[in-house]
Amino acid sequence: MSSQSGHVVVIGDAMVDQYLWGSADRMSPEAPVPVVRVHRRSYHAGGAANVAVNVVSLGGTAELLGVTGDDDAGERLRELLHVAGVGIEGLVRAARPTTLKTRIVAGTQHVCRVDEERADPVGHPHATTLTIMALQSLFTADAVVISDYAKGVITPDLLGPLLRIAREYGIPVLVDPKDPDFSRYDGADILAPNVAEASRFVRMDPSTPPTDVARRLLEACAVESVVVTCGPAGMVICERGAEPTHLPATARAVFDVTGAGDTVVATLALYLARGADIQSASCAANEAAGIVVEKAGTASVTASELTAALARLRANHAGG
Repeated sequence: MSSQSGHVVVIGDAMVDQYLWGSADRMSPEAPVPVVRVHRRSYHAGGAANVAVNVVSLGGTAELLGVTGDDDAGERLRELLHVAGVGIEGLVRAARPTTLKTRIVAGTQHVCRVDEERADPVGHPHATTLTIMALQSLFTADAVVISDYAKGVITPDLLGPLLRIAREYGIPVLVDPKDPDFSRYDGADILAPNVAEASRFVRMDPSTPPTDVARRLLEACAVESVVVTCGPAGMVICERGAEPTHLPATARAVFDVTGAGDTVVATLALYLARGADIQSASCAANEAAGIVVEKAGTASVTASELTAALARLRANHAGG
């Protein structure tokens, strides 16, 4: 039964997003690259951790299940999540590095990104421990998000029983997929890829209208609905037995698209956890994505920001 606040369990690849903010006014004498003078650093919860942070920022409750290394990045991630109010009892320490993505930004220009990670499947006994905790988490979940960044946490041994039991208990499961084989998520309620990922899976040209891509994706996957995000073009929702619905994006100044997909799936999950239908949840998620891309770095959306945006949207529709 959905709680008033909405409790979302997020399972997947957690990471730290590190930003080096600086300026560049000359080129390196050693190579044709800019020299960036760093003025400050910032750290943010990324990947599955960003999904959980967004759920809490929007007024829900969240717990995160995943893997970190026993390293500085892992401790930093735990502290970021603790401060944000995310439950971290399900974070398992393993003998592998915490995924760390470092972005170097000069002024407003993203210069480069450096990834430190391992992508092989999490091994025994940590994978077994994680699966047991994931199944136990279903007792308190109003919705589950599978945030699969293909870094080794989401294994078939975890997915199979999780999807089966969640379906038995009527708990909605949403998947943000990065694995190229979407069939591994069969049995989920909602699949939420971006349009490029969806087009690749269904082998359609990237110029194909997103509504056609969404329709073909739903035909190809054993899920109840698909939500295909299309960047500045908004998103497309396709449910079984219904024609695709296109939600245009609200015109905004885009500063940084990092983590926009995390915001979408977090908003979808929280609204479904509170008993909303997929159309209402998608409308909120579309507005939330528009808000977050205006912010610098990996960011989250607050409940008040989203409430105001939805109120403006309703007013515009009423005036139109």
